[in-house]
Amino acid sequence: MKNIRLTPEQIKEVERIQQNVCDGSAVFATDEEMAAFWKKCEL
Repeated sequence: MKNIRLTPEQIKEVERIQQNVCDGSAVFATDEEMAAFWKKCEL
């Protein structure tokens, strides 16, 4: 398996997303939105 290294900017973005998940401000797609997405992709 190849090691992947993130840039400092990517690390900051991951940390921001993790914080949003922890504090409840992250927004996720609903099951209905995902079903519509997959249908649109014909999958």
